[in-house]
This record gives sequence, C-alpha cells and structure tokens, in this order.
Amino acid sequence: MLGSANLQISQAGVEILTGNPRVLNFSIIADNDYHITINGGTPIFIRGSQILLVPVVNSVSIVEAGITYNWNGQKG
Repeated sequence: MLGSANLQISQAGVEILTGNPRVLNFSIIADNDYHITINGGTPIFIRGSQILLVPVVNSVSIVEAGITYNWNGQKG
C-alpha cells in the first residue's frame, strides 16, 4: 500500500506521486474544493470532502496551492 503518511499541503501544479510512477486504485480526499490533473489531462473540479477514485494513475497534481489532502493506492 502506498499513500500519505500524514496530511499533506499542495503546492500548485507539483506532482504528488514522486517516486511512485504507477499507482493502482488511487484515491484522494481534500478538505476544500480543488482542481486536479490526472495523467496529464485537463484539470477537473473536485468538491471538498469528495473521495476521488481512479483505477490507474501515473501522474497527479493539484492545481491550487494550500489544499490539505491525503491519498492512497497500490503500487502498480
């Protein structure tokens, strides 16, 4: 299992899966509304406290800075 050891705070556009190039069953939850980019795609809007589940990811970044979040998944 991979994931956040603690709550994390986003930096705008910075990759959050450093050292984990492929993650299966990826999930992320944040305290506030935010936009997320998955696998280099177009940013999508996610509501605060909404859990996002994605079967396979290679790249994930949160568009906004200062978003408190945590994530988990399985090494692919």
